[in-house]
Parts: sequence; structure tokens; C-alpha cells
Amino acid sequence: MTTPILIAAAPAADTADEALALAPACQAACDERPLCTRPLGNTLIAPRTALFHQGITCPFVYRITEGCVCVFQALPDGRRQVIDVLGPGRLIGNALTGDAPSGAETLTFTRLEALDTSGAAERGAIEAALRHMLTRSLAHATLLGRKTATERVASALIDLAAQFRRRPRNASTRRVTFTLYLTRADLADWLGLTLETVSRCLNAFKRDNVIAFDHPEVVTVKDMAALTALAGGMTAGSHKDKRSSAGGAVVAPAVATAATPAFA
Repeated sequence: MTTPILIAAAPAADTADEALALAPACQAACDERPLCTRPLGNTLIAPRTALFHQGITCPFVYRITEGCVCVFQALPDGRRQVIDVLGPGRLIGNALTGDAPSGAETLTFTRLEALDTSGAAERGAIEAALRHMLTRSLAHATLLGRKTATERVASALIDLAAQFRRRPRNASTRRVTFTLYLTRADLADWLGLTLETVSRCLNAFKRDNVIAFDHPEVVTVKDMAALTALAGGMTAGSHKDKRSSAGGAVVAPAVATAATPAFA
């Protein structure tokens, strides 16, 4: 077993102008080769490391084996839209995004492995990843265009719980605990909201006993049915009303299939 290598590449750029300014440094980093142009194996990448900047070609397709990566587009005035949040098992690279200008950065300690795209199995994995990315992109477009702030934050929590769920200590528990690698600002950039709105929604969910977070980076979903109802435009207690009217049987919201996980 080889010893993991810790890499801290060029810092992530906040604006498109900074991305262009940092591009030469990124190209010269890591033994005159940028991080995104190297096949990575057993490499531990530090949090908030830019994997690639907008406009820089990433010739490899990587599989995330551990950690969390966000893909984003930055505007010249400093605004940023997080396009997707990727967890273990997801693929990343220009082969998936084509010529679309996007950047990517790690949100926690992350390991990547480069895929050998010459094999049939790997090509099949890339095709599956493309279909998955399209499905998530369509769901994200609907979320940004039609969902309320409450629905957006609830949908995001469902998606993150599915990707970053921690193994429960008690196998019989129905609660889901996951690591929230995104800051409130990251969530705002992903969901098209302000930081204050994201915080207000999270506090409301906590107050209604839907989620719990004694630590900002650890979230426990105490009532997944209520969270799914919120993601679909229902109130937190509406699923309980449906249960009562059905004689105690659980009736899932009509949107549960589309909202669990929210972007899959």
C-alpha cells in the first residue's frame, strides 16, 4: 500500500477574470503540469483546491473515490453558479462537460482516480455518467426556475443526504445523518439564493424538528417524509395528515419520486 500524497494546487478563483489570471500559474504548478492534466492515484487533495479553471482543458476523466467536488461557472462580476455537487462514485472531466466553460474545486479532502477511457467498461461508465448529469441538470433547471426557497433547500438536503450519508450506529434508526461539506455560501450559489435565505430555511427546518444540526457540518434528517413534502411544495405536516386519512398507512407525496434524491 502506497503512502497518499497531499496536493494543494492553485487556489480556486472567485471570478472569471481571476480564473484567467490564475490559468498560467495553474498550468505551471505541480511539476509544470496542472493538477487536472495528471492521472491521479492514491492522491489526497486538500480542501478548496482548484482541480481545473474555466477555459483549461482537462484531458482525463476522474472518478471521485472519496470526498466532495463542486462544479461551477463564474461570471466576470464575481457571481458564481454552482452547477453540481459530486460525491464518491461520480465522474468529472471535460469529457462530460465538452467545451462548456466550467471550473471545479474540492470542498473537503478528496481522492480521485483517472479512468482508462479505452476500455469498454469505462466508456459505458462515462455514458451512464452523461445520462445522470443530464437528468440532474434538468432537475436543477426546474429547481432554479420554479421552486421556492424552502423547496430548493429541502431538495438540496435530500440530495446531499443520499450522496454523503454516514453509516448509522444503530441499524434500525430511520434518521439519516450526513456531512455537509458545503458552506452556507456554497449552498446559496448552488440554489440561486442569498446566504441569509439559506440560513433562514435551515433554521426553520430545525425549529420544525425536520432536521438537527448541533454542528454546522453535520446534519441529521429526523423526518425524511416531512423533508420530501417540503421539497415538493407541501407543508412539513402534510404527510402526517395524509397518513391519518389513510388509516395509519403512509402515503408518500406525489413528488417523492422526483425529489428523492432531488437531482437524480
